[in-house]
Amino acid sequence: MAPSDEERIRKFGEASSTTIPLAVGITEDGRSDQLLSFARRLGELAERVRIRTETDPHSALPFLEVGSRIRYHAVPVGPGLEIFLDSLLPDTAPKPPARLKDKLDSIALPVELSLFIAPGCRYCPTMVRGILPLVHGCEFLRLTITDASLFPEAAESSNIRSVPTLLMNSSMRWTGAVEPDQLVEMIVTRDWSHLPASSLEDMIVRGDAASLSSGMLERNRILQAFPEVLVHETFTVRLGAMSVLEELVEKNPALASEVAEPLWDRYENASETVKGDILYLLGELHAQDLAPRIRGILQGETNAEIREAALEALEKL
Repeated sequence: MAPSDEERIRKFGEASSTTIPLAVGITEDGRSDQLLSFARRLGELAERVRIRTETDPHSALPFLEVGSRIRYHAVPVGPGLEIFLDSLLPDTAPKPPARLKDKLDSIALPVELSLFIAPGCRYCPTMVRGILPLVHGCEFLRLTITDASLFPEAAESSNIRSVPTLLMNSSMRWTGAVEPDQLVEMIVTRDWSHLPASSLEDMIVRGDAASLSSGMLERNRILQAFPEVLVHETFTVRLGAMSVLEELVEKNPALASEVAEPLWDRYENASETVKGDILYLLGELHAQDLAPRIRGILQGETNAEIREAALEALEKL
């Protein structure tokens, strides 16, 4: 850490009057030490910063987490340090422009933003400064900032060839500078049905599964990633998705039936526990066309619980 960065942190600490939490995600990755070292030095220079370490089974990369919606796979030194420090406190967190408030307030479903940066990039700090206020201004926006030079494998897996590059829901991308107004417009007008499975999982975990069912019912359209959460290996996620499907069955059986074939397509590669739940759901969906295939399971299946689930599904059919 450069002396100028340390001086900036000291001034930040002197001006702070409340406890400032900062989470450091530790993984088996050796680069955890770099992020942890930065966090500890930050805590030494600004005594009100309280560092806690944690693990996230869904993240292979170490991280710094500001609040619950901003995650850094990066060490925010140099030009990016000031806005990182501002984001640590609600009172100093950057606010979105007033002209964008109504559009940000209209966002009601999760949006995953991933920004790839690198040290020495002259445009990267500007991008961070433009996006962070939007995230602070809308509870449905989540931002991950990744140093492509520190974590080149993450950049390679996302086909990042230059920085800054911004991804939205892992599908839309911008390379180079993007204006906040343009980004918000794209978020508001995006195709809702293409929300990624990670966003649906996040809604279920946060106890907002009702928004999934109401959204699909209002639009009379099944989310493309919905079958993925129905077969999620984590039981609580799967259970939340199943409750959503049961509501669809009750209120719009024709719409719910569109999930039957995608569920069957996932049966062969599912774990035994998930297979039982798939069969249960096919019974709830009254998927008559799949009855011969379910009977076929009974011919070669030796697992008693799966056989029982298949028989129960056939009874409902």
